[in-house]
Amino acid sequence: MRSYTYYPARIEKLIIILILILLPGITLRFLSYPTIGVILYIGSIWATIVLFYPILGLLTMVFLIPLEILTVLSSSATLIKILGLWTFLAWLLHYKIMLREPLRISNVFWLALIFCIWAWASILWSTNQEASLSRFINLALLIGLYFLITNLIDSNKRFELVLGAYILGCFICGLLATKTFLTTGLFSSHSRMSLTGQNPNTMGVIMALGTMFSWYLFSKTKGSLYRLIVLVLSMFFIYVLIMSQSRGAWVAFIIASGFYSWPMIKKINFRNILILILLIACVIIVIVLLSHLFPQMTPFLQKRFLSIFQSESLSTRSNIWRVGIEMWKDNPIFGVGLNNFHWVFNKYLDIPFGLTRYPGAYRDPHNVYLCIICELGLVGFTIFVVMLYSFFTTLRKNEQLLKTFMTSIFVLILVVGLKGTIVWSKYYWLVLGLIGASLNFGKQLDQFPIEDIPV
Repeated sequence: MRSYTYYPARIEKLIIILILILLPGITLRFLSYPTIGVILYIGSIWATIVLFYPILGLLTMVFLIPLEILTVLSSSATLIKILGLWTFLAWLLHYKIMLREPLRISNVFWLALIFCIWAWASILWSTNQEASLSRFINLALLIGLYFLITNLIDSNKRFELVLGAYILGCFICGLLATKTFLTTGLFSSHSRMSLTGQNPNTMGVIMALGTMFSWYLFSKTKGSLYRLIVLVLSMFFIYVLIMSQSRGAWVAFIIASGFYSWPMIKKINFRNILILILLIACVIIVIVLLSHLFPQMTPFLQKRFLSIFQSESLSTRSNIWRVGIEMWKDNPIFGVGLNNFHWVFNKYLDIPFGLTRYPGAYRDPHNVYLCIICELGLVGFTIFVVMLYSFFTTLRKNEQLLKTFMTSIFVLILVVGLKGTIVWSKYYWLVLGLIGASLNFGKQLDQFPIEDIPV
């Protein structure tokens, strides 16, 4: 008697044959539009491969996360969303129907799902229900991204491939941002490096994560050439991070770097000292090169960095946060509804916080935690905090080097969240997904304890 795996294999072959038959006809249909035809042909080949290797779909999505602003198709759709939906269908077909593999669902996922359900429920009392529904759909897709990551990354090899895909996307993003920056010809305090239409603060966080990913691969791998490549890439990311002039990303990166370095400082040996010297040298070399390549930018960068320690730099955000506190006091349990902070904000313009001059600039809460407690109330905030704590307990179960890396990137997004609402960003849930996926393989990685990192 034939096993059940025989028939799925036959079905896979039939699907491949059917797609190969249809591809030429689809391509010929668009011969009058060569560009569209080529794109469609390449896309069809990609979709076919992803159908049987869903991990390729995830790698493509992760690669595009730093470049997301360039993949916008409409006000509510991006290429990443389309790729994500197809990858999910491919995973469902390949792993659940064909191979019948079990789901990888942890307590963290259930907490994320409960958080999503509460966010959906808040639509009922939202002032602008359309805005809430739009944000809810985005949140559901982000949790779907987390689900895909935790179910597709089941080995250290796949984990490193995902990091590599993100690093490659960061590199392309940095090159395009550099080109845009140099062609503008503007060298002033307003010249912040980013892609066209992208918030420079977003660019800063993307590059900070790319640097941490590069440092981990540098510490983990044994190949000298490969390590040299990722080290040089990390220097390039630091350069873009500095030129983005994102103070929040700067502070978060410094703190995350401290968390990454601390275990090596505690267990000093020749290898750890060498790695620390190399990482510090990377930062110093980039700063020195910047001062020589862009001397006209040096005063602006210094002023921007020193402003971190000045109370004036927080005056605008502190006014927003004070209004947010008043908003929460008026709606302590349930909040004002998902994505309704900026709609309800107008009610508080008469409060003497100096907000009447530029009301439009104050509509974003500029703080993840304030955003959650104002929009979803104490109930939603409690669920969110418990979820984050569960991620923290998850990363502690890994071997030392992986745990150190996970802690550093987790701290990075937590700190950035103090000055921006990045919880709705794909790179935020990418980090959470990597932490969740580490449960699939992290306990078996005892090859490189922190005191014996290969050099």
